[in-house]
Amino acid sequence: MLQNQSISVTKLTPEKGQFIFTDYHVNPEQPITVWSYFPATLTKLTPIIFVLHGVERNGREYRNIWANYAKQNNFILLVPEFSKQYYPKSRHYQQGNMFQRLGKPIDPNQWTFTTIERIFDAVKIFKNIETENYTIYGHSAGAQFVHRLVMFNPNARFKTAIAANAGWYTMPNLDISFPYGLGNSGVEKNRLKQILTKKLVILLGTQDTDENDKHLRQTPQANEQGKNRLVRGQLFYETARNIAIEENIDFQWQLIEVEGVGHSNLKMSKAAMNLILTQNSN
Repeated sequence: MLQNQSISVTKLTPEKGQFIFTDYHVNPEQPITVWSYFPATLTKLTPIIFVLHGVERNGREYRNIWANYAKQNNFILLVPEFSKQYYPKSRHYQQGNMFQRLGKPIDPNQWTFTTIERIFDAVKIFKNIETENYTIYGHSAGAQFVHRLVMFNPNARFKTAIAANAGWYTMPNLDISFPYGLGNSGVEKNRLKQILTKKLVILLGTQDTDENDKHLRQTPQANEQGKNRLVRGQLFYETARNIAIEENIDFQWQLIEVEGVGHSNLKMSKAAMNLILTQNSN
């Protein structure tokens, strides 16, 4: 075991593997399995990409898909699995563990969003990496996690965040209460302006239009965002873009639609990897 005062990490296996991450600032009784890929040869500046799984909490499956890309493109892949045992509800995982069931705020150090930052630091320390930023991608429930990480932890060290096929969103609207908007969340107008300058990509499959998907949230508030994932994602982006225009903000979000793709992590992962490679070559 490799350990310091706040974290412990076991078994950083070369190439395709897994390790256990324990954060003693949060709860040592809730270890997180991180499915991983470490290139055989590392440099001080080897890139790091986080991938966030969907509602099935199937981190190993996500790792297996992305490991091929990691091998081909020589980056460190980290897929933290927020298990149903320790993070059973949407509020624990997708909504960042920001509030207790009755709405009492939770210390930001215990948010799942900040856990990403500590895993990043742990890997950098234990692999002697100096990479300053990471890329983060999430699909479906993982996309909910990713877009909320941008909104509630915009000072996190991601350089690009990609949210693919989220089921519903926390809208950039201060008049709508959390989790469907920013009202009563602690985010104020100045923070919203900062959020809109971050590099967030809304990646949508043009065929992700099933209104009866068993995992698609059907509450009145979610349905106000649209009847399917494609429409909800489009509204999320357009709402943010309109605010940026009105406030003369340097808007850095992107909306990219992947033609002919439905709710497929495999196909969206391919589109995301192509996007990452394109951005890195510029």
